[in-house]
Amino acid sequence: MKNMLKKVFVMLMIVALLPLGFVGTTKAIYGSSVTATPNTINSTAEYNFTFYFHNTHTAKDQIVITFPNGFNVSSFARDKITISQPPSTPPFNPSDVSVSGNLVTITIGQALNSGYCNLRILSSAGIKNPPNPGTYNFTLYIQNEPINNSTVPLPLQIISAVSGVSVTVDPLNVGSIASYEIFFTINVSLKTSDYDYINIGFPLGTTFPSTTIQSSLITVNGSACSYADVSGNRFLIRVPQSITAPASVRVFIPSTVGIQNPPTAGTYTIKVSTSK
Repeated sequence: MKNMLKKVFVMLMIVALLPLGFVGTTKAIYGSSVTATPNTINSTAEYNFTFYFHNTHTAKDQIVITFPNGFNVSSFARDKITISQPPSTPPFNPSDVSVSGNLVTITIGQALNSGYCNLRILSSAGIKNPPNPGTYNFTLYIQNEPINNSTVPLPLQIISAVSGVSVTVDPLNVGSIASYEIFFTINVSLKTSDYDYINIGFPLGTTFPSTTIQSSLITVNGSACSYADVSGNRFLIRVPQSITAPASVRVFIPSTVGIQNPPTAGTYTIKVSTSK
């Protein structure tokens, strides 16, 4: 009987203590995320942070954002940032912003309620994405927040402007004048109004015609081009129609343009980039 009572007592003690082990810590900021527009390498972008406040905050409180290594961050004015809590609080500019290396400290400038918040750093702030694709982790926290202020990294995927490049050359003979059919995907929109172009880097040894390029012979997604030029081994083609990303692109350069294959057999690489 005593053993049974002892077991019951021990079980009651365990049940009584269990809730203490499952009490979670409260974070000052939670549910955070970040996006960049555009999210392509070397692009000057707009950064959109969304998160939730656990507490209310005064106008003097500060939000601190750390940009990862590789991002080009320089000083910018406070009017390049907007803070909002829709639908109750429309966008407003903070009272101050300071930049130290990749650390951006923002003085809110207006009292905010607990709950959802949106913070945008406009592209006119001049912050530039890193030169290499990959996943980059931001951090965001409230300066001098009295409760647990740790924040999980905010991942942001930075991608290449062009991906999935493939090329068909006909004929493949050394020294032959050939046609080039180039396929790729663009991850940034190209506009005729911005005079955007596609840049095709041909391998060393490729010979281009000495006369003016007949741009109308070249097509991009079936549309004839109005302008093309050569600079070194780069072939520049202005897009004949706007292309909204993401999109598959086919560039066709017929043999009548006069591009000649390298004189030596081997494996060669064609590189594709854009003006954005």
